[in-house]
Amino acid sequence: MRFNKLYEDVKIGKVDSGWLEKVELMDNIFPNINYRAYRPM
Repeated sequence: MRFNKLYEDVKIGKVDSGWLEKVELMDNIFPNINYRAYRPM
């Protein structure tokens, strides 16, 4: 359900940032990963 809403919002170019922030907190499967360690230098 959340993916479909996000997909539809992206298609029309209007993503609800407040809703997306809540979803990011709920669906964060790797909360302790440091993504900066994997960025190119």
